[in-house]
Amino acid sequence: MRKKEVAISIVIAILLALNIRMGYKLQEMQNSIEKVKSSVNHLDGRFSSIDRDIKMTLYDIRREHVWIIDKDYDIVNIDDKFDQAKVTFNWTFRDLGKNEKVYVLYGEENNGEIEKWSKIEAIHIGGLNYKAKAKLSYDKNYEFQVVAENKNSKKTGKLEDIDLYNKLMNRIDFEVYFPTMSNSQVEVFARIQNFYRGLEKLKIKSAKANIYYKEKLIKSVDITDVAEKECLHGEIDKWEYSNIFELDELFKDVGFEEMVDNVKIQIVVKDYLGREYKSKLEDF
Repeated sequence: MRKKEVAISIVIAILLALNIRMGYKLQEMQNSIEKVKSSVNHLDGRFSSIDRDIKMTLYDIRREHVWIIDKDYDIVNIDDKFDQAKVTFNWTFRDLGKNEKVYVLYGEENNGEIEKWSKIEAIHIGGLNYKAKAKLSYDKNYEFQVVAENKNSKKTGKLEDIDLYNKLMNRIDFEVYFPTMSNSQVEVFARIQNFYRGLEKLKIKSAKANIYYKEKLIKSVDITDVAEKECLHGEIDKWEYSNIFELDELFKDVGFEEMVDNVKIQIVVKDYLGREYKSKLEDF
């Protein structure tokens, strides 16, 4: 019995020693892991610092080779009809030649092409800093250039493009399609989102769905009173409309295949300014 107790005691002692040794090993592994984590964090910090340094160096290089080193603009609506806006440009030159006269040219865009250039005064506000002001129509998009010239040379630099027409007209998103179509029925769905940004005159006043067959209008549905309406965040109008039409309402003596190939739908929206906005013609 004594030998058995001694053997058990020896085994317990060995197990305790192994547990203690394992505990030390685990602690060493944990310490090693913490050191690796610290090294990784240190490397990550160094890489972030290197990345910032590279970006700053590239920024400095660009500034050394760019003639206009800083530029911005501000737009103020002149009235609540969105007929005109007042735009103020501010910019800073890297350098200017002796006796160079500075002015601004702006071009009115039509179908992606500049159709007319106009000249406005550049106002010197100290050092190499200038500004210019212009009244612009919301019916156009514009390009702006700065010009500095004397009797020996002429330089030009680009300012920001001002897309007043696009900003006004493209604020409305349309999703329009025919979800289903059969030999007897056609389903219509439309979703309109108008980013009016809290300006009441830019909210949707009315909307209609126009259905065309072979480019000819065959059905116009006023959806103003039947669309589901929602205002999102106080600055987005969201209208949704869906309906199922009997084909006999729309087409007379037209085969299904011919109808599928030739039917299209378009949504037309008016805001409180009286401006009209149209979706693309969508087919089945």
